Amino acid sequence: MRERPLFVCVLLLLVGWPMREAQACPFCGPPQTRLSERLSKNDVTVIAEFLETTPGKNGIGGNARFRTIERLRGPEGKLTFLKGDSIVLPRELNGVRGQRCLLFGRKEDEITWESPVPLSDEAERYLRKFPATDDPVTKRLEYFVEHLESADALIAMDSMAEFAVVPYSEVTTLAAKLPREKLRIWLTDEQTIPQRLGLYGMMLGLCGTAEDAEFLRSMIESPKSEFPLGLDGITFGYLLLT
Repeated sequence: MRERPLFVCVLLLLVGWPMREAQACPFCGPPQTRLSERLSKNDVTVIAEFLETTPGKNGIGGNARFRTIERLRGPEGKLTFLKGDSIVLPRELNGVRGQRCLLFGRKEDEITWESPVPLSDEAERYLRKFPATDDPVTKRLEYFVEHLESADALIAMDSMAEFAVVPYSEVTTLAAKLPREKLRIWLTDEQTIPQRLGLYGMMLGLCGTAEDAEFLRSMIESPKSEFPLGLDGITFGYLLLT
C-alpha cells in the first residue's frame, strides 16, 4: 500500500515543483472575484439598508429602495451618497426591511448598480478591518488566514479568493503565522469544503513538524474517496516536510 503514495510523491516532485513560481496559488482552484477587487474597480461603494420593493407589472419593471448608511468609496458632487440618502435600483428584489447590504456602482450618466451583497454584522466588521490593497502581502494574508473557516459564507469565500491570487512564494512568507493546529482540524473536518484541502495541506507543509508529515502521509495512503480533492496540495505539503 505504500508504493502508491511514494509514486505520487515522486511524480509531484518531478512535475509539480515549478509551481513555486506560479503566478497564483497552485492549490486554490480558479480565482473568484474578491471584495477588495470590487471595491477598487467600482466607482461607488456604499453600505445601505433595504427599505422596500415596488413590484412591476406582469413581472416586468419594479424597483427596490435602499437608504445609505455609509459611503465607503465614491466621487464628490451630485453623485455623492451621504448617510440617509435614498438609492433606487431599477428592479424588483426580495429583502427584509433593515437588512444591511453592500452596493457597488459604476459611474455612467447615472450610477449603474450591481446586485446588492447582504452583510451580516460579522461581514461588516470583516469589511471595515480590511487591510489596504497597498499593504505588504504578508500583512494582508495574516488577516485573511484568520477568516478562512468563518461561519459566514461571504467571509470564508472572500478570504479563500484572496489566497487564490497570491503566488506560492508569497504564501511561504506567512509560514510562521500559519495556524498549525487549526490546519490539522480543518483537514480532517468533514464540514471543510473539499476544494480547500489542497491549500490547507500545502500550508501545513510550510509550518508543520515531523509529526505532521506522518499525518499528511496517512491522508495520502488512506484517502476518503477514489479521486480525493486536494491530494495534490496534501502531497506537496508532505514533500515539504520530508
